[in-house]
Amino acid sequence: MAEPIFATLLVLASFVLVAQDAFAQKDEAKHSKSTLRFSVTNTSNAPIGDVEIEVLKWTGKLECFGALGKTDSEGKATIEVPYSEDYFYIKFLCNGYASGQRALQLSRGESQIDFKLSRPVQGWINLTADGKPLAVAEFSFFEITDANKSKSYLNKVIAETFGLKMNVSDAQGRLAGGSFKLRMSRLPYDPDGEGMLTTVFALAFDPLTNRSGMAQVDLTDPKATENIRLEITERPVDWPLTAVKRPEQDEKTLALLQELFAKQCKEFEKGTAGNSVPPMTEGTWLNTEARSLEAFLGRYVLLDFWFIGCGPCERDFPAVKLAHKKFSDHGFSVVGVHINDQLPADVQKFADDKEMSYPIVVDNADGSILKQYRELGVNSFPTYILLDPEGRIVHNDHASDRSDTFGGHSLRMNKLEIVYKVIGDLVEATPK
Repeated sequence: MAEPIFATLLVLASFVLVAQDAFAQKDEAKHSKSTLRFSVTNTSNAPIGDVEIEVLKWTGKLECFGALGKTDSEGKATIEVPYSEDYFYIKFLCNGYASGQRALQLSRGESQIDFKLSRPVQGWINLTADGKPLAVAEFSFFEITDANKSKSYLNKVIAETFGLKMNVSDAQGRLAGGSFKLRMSRLPYDPDGEGMLTTVFALAFDPLTNRSGMAQVDLTDPKATENIRLEITERPVDWPLTAVKRPEQDEKTLALLQELFAKQCKEFEKGTAGNSVPPMTEGTWLNTEARSLEAFLGRYVLLDFWFIGCGPCERDFPAVKLAHKKFSDHGFSVVGVHINDQLPADVQKFADDKEMSYPIVVDNADGSILKQYRELGVNSFPTYILLDPEGRIVHNDHASDRSDTFGGHSLRMNKLEIVYKVIGDLVEATPK
């Protein structure tokens, strides 16, 4: 009997030690501190003093953590906060500079955090042809882009990209012939790395006249942004897709991307180029007498899968509406596809408020449309699929090996350029 009792005592002792160790770790975490050492500079690497630093904690929503600090004349500051495994957000505020924010997880002990603040960028983008100012009242598309063309479209009224706002009107609200006011609240963050993007491309193109222009801009140079000149000339229809040269990718990254795209093509084989798509005979159709995709045979069609409340979907609305406006008279249609979480009447009201006049189909309550299209790769929003006049897939972002004629570009980022390239012959054949 002595041996079993002894063994039981050993097990109980082990449990006690484990429990004590667990309580000790929790107590250590509760009382341990994280020391955050900051160094804040501008885009020229000069230190910035009097930068207010606030630490916010993310617990399902941003809450002030009560930790505040301010940089000295050398741009340095130190803030001590209790350790926590929650995500934290650091906010940087300084007069004359755009506010900044960074997310991080704390570590016990000391952490060095280097941050750059940029001043707002202001200036004018001037369109010229043969050296003379070009009227812009009917000029179609404008964009600010990096070398990967990771951007949104700008239209001639107002749009935002990387915190950018561009207006056609001058201060008095009059149309500024040939000039666009450029306002960027901050420099964009580099989508392929840390830090800020200091060099961008300003690009404009008008598909109805095949005219385009581009300029490379150093956003840290006030003289360069004061007057940005885009010389507009007639160019091939694929020029907007090829104008900005994409940086060469290293072999490892390229191999990983090719593996990902090949996996998507295999998983969503029904969604690859050349295949037909489900006809959407279900659902409630709005803004049209059509009751299925068969009504659009003979036209190129951009399917736009979206839903009310989708932020990325709404940021794409200007480009989708411009595609409908500029190309609908040239054998092209947009068809919006809304999921089944809203009543058709509510979708119609939303579309009216947002001036979305193109056809929209609202999925059935049972989600039958989306269920069919998930097999084609529609598993996130927004998703775009471009169809040819026979109803076959030309391009599908989620089922493409990116080796097609669009140079690896996606409909998500470059829908207008891709549509322009596809229907370019139709546009050129149409009397101006």
